[in-house]
Amino acid sequence: MTSHGALIEGFGMVRHTGVGETVVGSLTSRQEGLVSECKGVFDRAGIQTRISEDIAADVWLKTLVNAGINAIGALYEKTNGQVFEDEETSELAENAISEGELVAKAAGITLPENPLEKAISVSKATFSNKNSMWMDVASGRRTEVDAINGYIVSEGVRLGIPTPVNEELTARIKAALTRT
Repeated sequence: MTSHGALIEGFGMVRHTGVGETVVGSLTSRQEGLVSECKGVFDRAGIQTRISEDIAADVWLKTLVNAGINAIGALYEKTNGQVFEDEETSELAENAISEGELVAKAAGITLPENPLEKAISVSKATFSNKNSMWMDVASGRRTEVDAINGYIVSEGVRLGIPTPVNEELTARIKAALTRT
């Protein structure tokens, strides 16, 4: 899992736009050697990498941060930092994250950090960034909404947890793509 920023500028052209954390881990203890080897490869390539003790929890945390920023930034055409400056979008972000947090808890996940605090911190650190979902919607490209907000929805259905905000955000992003 990585938080490095990248921008596809054309066929075979990707620009690195921001340094972030890279984390590797395994869902089973049987892969510890492979995880350590993977970390070494990234470290030697100059990408400092951390081995996670609970990669599922780390992935959930990143999903919740993205659920609170990406679709909302794309739909309201707000940079990451602007999402939490506006009352309407800030409330939407908080509700999307809160729903996801309930789903994660029901799935037995213990989050390593408070996801709302992490989302606010990320939004401040990347204040002027237009997130990838915004860029994808603007370009009419497929987005990651199903893997972020949509995943929260599907897991909520599976676990019997209502997720109306994430359902709405997912539907609105898909509708926005049909208009581009």
